[in-house]
Amino acid sequence: MFLDFEHLNINSLRENYAQDAYFSSVLDFLECFLVSNSFVSYTSGSTGDPKALEIDKIKAIESAHLSNNFFRITNLTHLVLCLDIKYIGSKMLLIRAHLAGAKVEVVRPSLNFYSEVLIPVIDFISLTPIHVNHILENNPQFFSKVKTCLIGASGVSRELEDKILGLNLTTVFYESFAMTETISHFAVRSISRNDAYFECLEGFEVNVNTMDCLEVYHPFILPEKVVTNDIIDCINSSNFIFLGRKDHLINTGGLKINPEKLEKEWSLFLPFKFILAGEEDAVLGQRVIMVLEPECTITKPQILQLFHGNSIGVKFIPKVFYLAKSWHETDSLKPLRREIIRNKMLLSELS
Repeated sequence: MFLDFEHLNINSLRENYAQDAYFSSVLDFLECFLVSNSFVSYTSGSTGDPKALEIDKIKAIESAHLSNNFFRITNLTHLVLCLDIKYIGSKMLLIRAHLAGAKVEVVRPSLNFYSEVLIPVIDFISLTPIHVNHILENNPQFFSKVKTCLIGASGVSRELEDKILGLNLTTVFYESFAMTETISHFAVRSISRNDAYFECLEGFEVNVNTMDCLEVYHPFILPEKVVTNDIIDCINSSNFIFLGRKDHLINTGGLKINPEKLEKEWSLFLPFKFILAGEEDAVLGQRVIMVLEPECTITKPQILQLFHGNSIGVKFIPKVFYLAKSWHETDSLKPLRREIIRNKMLLSELS
């Protein structure tokens, strides 16, 4: 389905796509957005059960303007919508296109969506990490016609980032930073420039509280600042480095360890999937443990040798290594920590 927002005729599109459930749902959203003061979207469920959220239309429009300015989306821009319309990312893509008078090719959401894309040049597309990874492994030449790709819904792993950079693609890749309260992304990070930091969109300001957690403010979208559980290194009010989640911190003998930060660093030399967590310890309070993917065949001495070879301090090296019986990830390749380590009976100690 092709949408030209300079000459949009929903009634005509209804006639052509009345029998297609997904395209009809896209048109349902557009009709609702045009006539209502708010609309409903759903969380992804990566940090809890999915839930419906009511989004203020005026704030969504302001957010879309900021994105359009940053990515230079105009009436000459061609976009592709390939993600599920029930989520906020897809809705915001359409709102941006509507405000700019841009053109959008809508394809049914699937991992192989690229086989249905007809337009020869894609100026802008939003994808999840799992989509990008699937394309890089199965059809990397698809990106030869993509100018800008925004990756969202979950963080970009070091493994995926290395894949992107290793292929030397002409596509400009960005990672988005967003949460429910900010409606859409409020900051982006250039993967193609190999930036370490996120840059806020115009008008957004960030700082850290006494717990080193992110606070974000916008005079219209977020007039009351939002306090998060995200641990950041704040460079200034517009730039920050994401380090991990406060609720994942490990306190071992008074030393606070950020597992997500170490996971990203260690994935550069550990050739397997793993997570770090804290386990109750009578002396330390918590001890650091590593849980490896079920298919891993490496031994504990081999892991320790890799740690020593990369000069990892002894206070950071896990005290116990477990092999998971099963490995759970979100659709965006983010490990489900609680699912993986919830039942200790499902873990076997590595020797």
